[in-house]
Amino acid sequence: MLNIPGLLEENIISTLFLPEKQLIYFGSIDKVIRYNFQNVKLIPTTGTAKLDRQLTHIFKEEDGTLWFGGNDGKVTKFAGGQFEDYSGLNYPNAFFPNIEHINRIDGKIWASTYGSDLMQIDGSDITVQTLVPNNPYLCFAQAPDGDIWVGCDYGIIQNPGPNQVWHIPWNNGFSGNITHDIDFDSQGRLWVATDNALHRFTGTNWIWYHSSNTVGAPDGTGELEIDESDNIWMIEKDIYKFDGDSVWLKYSLEDWGLPASAVPSSIFIDENGYVWVSTWYDGLVRFNPMDESFLVINQANSPLGDNGIRTVSTDEMGGLWIAMNGHDGMFYFGVEAPTFTNNLEVPSKTLQVFPNPANTSVEIMAEDGNEISNVILLDSSGRKLSIATGHYFSYTMDLSQLPKGLYFIVAQTGQILSTAKLIKY
Repeated sequence: MLNIPGLLEENIISTLFLPEKQLIYFGSIDKVIRYNFQNVKLIPTTGTAKLDRQLTHIFKEEDGTLWFGGNDGKVTKFAGGQFEDYSGLNYPNAFFPNIEHINRIDGKIWASTYGSDLMQIDGSDITVQTLVPNNPYLCFAQAPDGDIWVGCDYGIIQNPGPNQVWHIPWNNGFSGNITHDIDFDSQGRLWVATDNALHRFTGTNWIWYHSSNTVGAPDGTGELEIDESDNIWMIEKDIYKFDGDSVWLKYSLEDWGLPASAVPSSIFIDENGYVWVSTWYDGLVRFNPMDESFLVINQANSPLGDNGIRTVSTDEMGGLWIAMNGHDGMFYFGVEAPTFTNNLEVPSKTLQVFPNPANTSVEIMAEDGNEISNVILLDSSGRKLSIATGHYFSYTMDLSQLPKGLYFIVAQTGQILSTAKLIKY
């Protein structure tokens, strides 16, 4: 355990996110601390700017701009360290004004809501439209051919507007009712997840996959994700993988280390091919399809709150954004921390390590000659390999059993963390 005086107490648990980014995250009940082997940064978990409400969706643009939807019908833009709120939706009869989905289509930001409206943001102009009264819109996407598809509580709408086509249950083979998610594979084929089947649109008709007509298919699906190999991943009670042709695989969250009672809330595939599945009450799990290993992240080993997770997303730097399902706002884990209020920097210094590169051993000292303690050796992924808990003016570290590669050394000098990179040859 690495204890940072004044910030972390004795019950702190360290959790590593996105290890290829060489970062370590420490969490307590009321704070998250980011350490990138140079600086330590406190990321507030509640009351951050205008995100002190339940978040319901996160959308990231290619330029890094982030959009957050809330349970109050507002959309918040985060760019250049500044927050900007948008709200043009009317909810005279809506019981749930949740922002369900955000995306950029035809140069505008679209936001759908369970309150039966669509909001379009073009610069500072806001347009609100209702396609079908009293029919909540849950998701939408634009096809490679330019068609816009809007999933709703009763079917799916193609090209909303004066000439829109409404695909309703049992029309041209569409068997769904509530449309949960829409996506397109690399061939431009449309896949739709509904409450009772997975659907594919042929251009004129719908092909649907259900346990009643397809061996291995689920009885219905929630969100879906399509990986680089055009495998369709979807959540029900379990996780399903479909190759788009005939092969179905089912994964149990219990087999991935989560409780048998865990209920999936979202699924996400990151740039490394990892499959992230969040749950309503039991944290989230990261699954590696290459070796079928998994990493469970919940309140037992991280600072995540009690209310579960709504959705997970990453930014262009690989930072992980976690929208909580309760009133805990958002957690952020990443290389470059966003500009929030109350950020706290703890100074850090560089250790003197020689020789470097080294082969058999190194001498480690503080650059100012002061005493060092808690000398920790980490590999390039941030995994702790050893710790020397004593107090030293000069510490000799044995490297003879280490393979060649890049390592990090962390030591404490009073209340300051000192760090150094080490190359073993």
